[in-house]
Amino acid sequence: MNGHLCIVIAVPYINLADQWRENLNLFKINSIPCYRSRTIWFKRLGEAVSAFNAGARDYLCIVVVNATLNTDEFQGFLKSIPADKMLWIGDECHHHGSKRLNEALPNDAKFRIGLSATPEHYIDSEANARLSAYYGQVVACYSLFQAIKDGVLTPYKYYPHTVTLTETETETYYDLSRQISMLMAAKLGGSRLSETQEKSLEKLLRDRARLIGSAQNKIPALRRVLGHRKAERHTLFYCGDGTMLTDEADDETFKRQIEVISNELYELGWKTSRFTSEESPKVRNDILSNFRVGAIDAMVAIRCLDEGIDIPACRSAFLLASARNPRQFIQRRGRILRKAPDKEFSVVYDFFVQLPESDNEETFIIEKRLVEAELQRVAEFANMSLNPTDSYQSLEPLLKKYDLEHLIS
Repeated sequence: MNGHLCIVIAVPYINLADQWRENLNLFKINSIPCYRSRTIWFKRLGEAVSAFNAGARDYLCIVVVNATLNTDEFQGFLKSIPADKMLWIGDECHHHGSKRLNEALPNDAKFRIGLSATPEHYIDSEANARLSAYYGQVVACYSLFQAIKDGVLTPYKYYPHTVTLTETETETYYDLSRQISMLMAAKLGGSRLSETQEKSLEKLLRDRARLIGSAQNKIPALRRVLGHRKAERHTLFYCGDGTMLTDEADDETFKRQIEVISNELYELGWKTSRFTSEESPKVRNDILSNFRVGAIDAMVAIRCLDEGIDIPACRSAFLLASARNPRQFIQRRGRILRKAPDKEFSVVYDFFVQLPESDNEETFIIEKRLVEAELQRVAEFANMSLNPTDSYQSLEPLLKKYDLEHLIS
């Protein structure tokens, strides 16, 4: 290459793109930001690519978000860069397993690096195949255990709390699970689902995840944990994106879980801000700044804090909604355990759902599947915590009931 190299770094979110550019600056690498308004980057990128291709500049560094990557304008520039002079870096590269984004990747880029804490999707084998076809197999892993041992991440205390579904929620859960089981059985049995069936399966999985994430009984459980404690700075509350039933002035009302939790915290004297996709990038940056300096006690978030955003100041986290997809939990775990000055350890409170007992054999099987799936996540976190005995003692009855004691050693 003779030192002639174009580096293209693709990320899913603007916040993450900004972080990349800040870190590149530490190494005196100036990058072109291809996101936000097209008028900001289009002319500058065109001139830089022309100069690079003409040999007038030795290197070129581009930071692009996936939304821009998929545009015709950016694709035009990308295809004009010689493949043997391109280093492609996909951060949070699991996004590139989707058919739409996979087709936007430079297929002939000679040098490729994919970065992800969660490269494999837990049920989408086609996305996994597309990802490995582009980036190849995993060549390096760095485990949570090793990161804590090396002092890269903070140790943590872990407190799981079980929550039951209401009778209505239970009936809905069983109905959704039966429909999902039928479609999954066909898929795993080798049958190819139609596009309509695939969309139906995706919707059923989303609906069930929302139901679990926004379980009504999580609010009184949260209230019991917070008790009469004073508000604590640098705390995160992860919510689901569903709605839940509330009683207001003797009237039953459905509200988004994030609204309910925000109101609960306000009544308990916490100063909080919501961190969701509804806030503008500028507002989100202001919220992050206020969180870091302690101007607010907590952020109440849905999914915007799941990937990439560095918030090392976080010392405590309440996980009120975690999807069955292990990707979400692993990404959130990474946010919570970042190192920060005077941060000896983190504290994690995890609220997970169990179904009411049933004498019906079919529902008992569904019930056990839910518990086992939830406990897989809980066990992984508990076993590496500073207080695994506390986790085992609180979960012992549940573990024995379903013969799952082996999960927490």
